[in-house]
Amino acid sequence: MYAGRPGACRAYPLGRGAVVGEGSQISEQYVLLHEEHCKGFTEDQSWTVEAWLRDQGMDEYIRCNDTDLRLTSRGSRHGRSLTREQFAVVFLALYRLDEFSRFIQHHGLFDGIALLESRKAAVLGDETERLSFAIEWIETVAGEPY
Repeated sequence: MYAGRPGACRAYPLGRGAVVGEGSQISEQYVLLHEEHCKGFTEDQSWTVEAWLRDQGMDEYIRCNDTDLRLTSRGSRHGRSLTREQFAVVFLALYRLDEFSRFIQHHGLFDGIALLESRKAAVLGDETERLSFAIEWIETVAGEPY
């Protein structure tokens, strides 16, 4: 086990399915992936889903995934789709955070946005802050924050 592992690795052997319902509420369901190579199934300790997720530090991952799910499902709920160019920018902002940092600087994304200098520095210097900013920026551009 290592600290820098992604959410899917942290949650394993649980798989999470989630959908956005009425009022942007998330409905979720978990499945247990019982694979022969997973040695955890040979241990004596048993876990509840909640205890496993808490032990693996999944709260922040689930919060971010749910925010992303709400954001990406918004267009389909309103019968809209992104152009290829819009999709490329949204994908960049949400999934390629190092490149999004360069995009922010190259395209002057902070120009005309009322952000404290300390927040700008945090966005450029920290991936979690950058992702948070990316979501806020996409919501603002989409014109429909929730």
